[in-house]
Amino acid sequence: MWWDRKIDAGTAFDREIESAIDAAKCIVVVWSRYSVEKDWVRSEANEGLVRGILAPVLIDQVRPPLAFRLTQTIDMTGADASLELFVEAVRRLCLLRHRGTRAPSPLIGRTAE
Repeated sequence: MWWDRKIDAGTAFDREIESAIDAAKCIVVVWSRYSVEKDWVRSEANEGLVRGILAPVLIDQVRPPLAFRLTQTIDMTGADASLELFVEAVRRLCLLRHRGTRAPSPLIGRTAE
């Protein structure tokens, strides 16, 4: 797990982020009312989208940027949202995509979840 808030002082943050993204096996983007407006978030998420390792999550009632709307997004905005289900869904997405197979959507048509 890597998060850009762990970049050391004096380090070129763009190089650190690029290096971390290049090494990532899964990229989780959290879409919020703030993140949908940030060019850096869109650029970083696009790397995950292009590589097929993006796991998008929605934490506010917003529309993801256009390029990401065809990708299944984990919706954490409803009353039935569960942190455990979120973690499990991201784990499955990341593991399956890392192994080179497409992950079945963990959230569509599964009432029990």
